[in-house]
Amino acid sequence: REVLRVETKLPGDVARLRERLGGNVVLEADIRFPYRYLIDLGIKSGVAIEGEPEALPNGVLCFRNPQLAPAAVQPKLRFLSLDLETTPDASEILSGALAGDGVEEVHLVAAQTVSGAHAHRDEAGLLRALVARIVALDPDVLLGWNVVDFDLRVLAARCAALGVACELGRAAGAITFQE
Repeated sequence: REVLRVETKLPGDVARLRERLGGNVVLEADIRFPYRYLIDLGIKSGVAIEGEPEALPNGVLCFRNPQLAPAAVQPKLRFLSLDLETTPDASEILSGALAGDGVEEVHLVAAQTVSGAHAHRDEAGLLRALVARIVALDPDVLLGWNVVDFDLRVLAARCAALGVACELGRAAGAITFQE
């Protein structure tokens, strides 16, 4: 059947218009404004940004009212897998393994040298080394089995408990989790 495209000047007006027209005849009125904007511009993945950026104190570039357009991109992402081994209640991290982008290494708490691993005298030393290594490797994607709900949360919690800075991202600041 034929359809008619209706646009509003303000995103908030879409909901009121949908109510007036009736929910069963309105299509795509539930698409959030930012997504609708990207769809209308034909932006599917890569984006070209024209405008002068403002560098924020945390290192993020902020563009105010830039011109956006689709762009072809072929990213070459660097992946790093993280796997922590802990006590059964996760109250202490015993070791951490990093693998990916040409790296395969294990960091662990040990009183003496361990062949094939990086030994650290205590958990705080292990945490400092793991965080520093992840930052130095600067992966685009940090992955692992249950990495968000276990490894990163335990890492952040143990760092906080031992007073070790846990800044893994490219912008300044500690790890944060969004539910």
